[in-house]
Amino acid sequence: MNGFVLVDKPEGPSSHSAVQHVKRALQLGGRRGTRAGHAGTLDPFASGLLVVLIGRATRLMPFVVGHDKRYVVDVRFGASSDTDDATGTLTRSDAESPSESTVCAALTDLAAAVEQVPPAVSAIHIDGERAYRRVRRGEQVMVPARPVRFDAIELRSWHPAEALDGGPRAVLDVRCASGTYMRALARDLGEAVGCPAHCEALCRTEVGHWHLDGAPAPSDVDATRVRDAAELVHALHRVEVDVMGLADIAAGRRLPLGDVPPDASSVAVFAPDGTLAAIAAPTSDGTLLQPRTVLIGPPTAGVRGSAQ
Repeated sequence: MNGFVLVDKPEGPSSHSAVQHVKRALQLGGRRGTRAGHAGTLDPFASGLLVVLIGRATRLMPFVVGHDKRYVVDVRFGASSDTDDATGTLTRSDAESPSESTVCAALTDLAAAVEQVPPAVSAIHIDGERAYRRVRRGEQVMVPARPVRFDAIELRSWHPAEALDGGPRAVLDVRCASGTYMRALARDLGEAVGCPAHCEALCRTEVGHWHLDGAPAPSDVDATRVRDAAELVHALHRVEVDVMGLADIAAGRRLPLGDVPPDASSVAVFAPDGTLAAIAAPTSDGTLLQPRTVLIGPPTAGVRGSAQ
């Protein structure tokens, strides 16, 4: 089984655990069974869309992890967190709660940000080790700022402070580039309005052109939910080969360049039956195509040739 599925990860389990639920639901076996992996981690406290690649489609991971994302983010004011989310140790603040208009003005400024300091409790490598491991040992970790891009940050709803649930809560609709931390956005929003804040809840609703709507829970996946691996590279230029060219791909041999746009860094190569066979790249001299990611098995004995 080769392809991918879209699932709705619930709050609580890790992304790795969600992948294991998918494998069990599809009866793909244990550690020695069919490979599977997720394209973009969701923290355990977060929910939402997880793209799970299956079988040889896992080789296409580099073409998926960089997609833009969309989130619904619940930001709670009145308390900071050592993890920047509700799972950490909260420190209450007596700072004056912000107004809705103040928050909206701050969001406009944050949407223009080009850098962000990720949370210290994150998987980012600092001096060769994950930052969260250093934090757990009690070390002070300084995470450097990283480039980010926000396409839109909108206030979806505003909930004034109530005695029983702490400070006011803002629900945000965020469109951004991959690698942007919603926990850091909540922290930065609190700093911008002068009232500490943290991410109370988080749901990822879009990855690239895929949407959360209708995605099943990981344990409810069945074979009808497995999608064609070709969809993972739909934006690449398409090249079709005959049976002889397919044998060359399986053996890792180069192909004639054919009608490939001069600015194409990668192309998707398809078998005669429409199956995605490989991702190839033009050679440095621009005369041939070199298979880089092969998704088909070894060639049949005695079959050899070239693409037409």
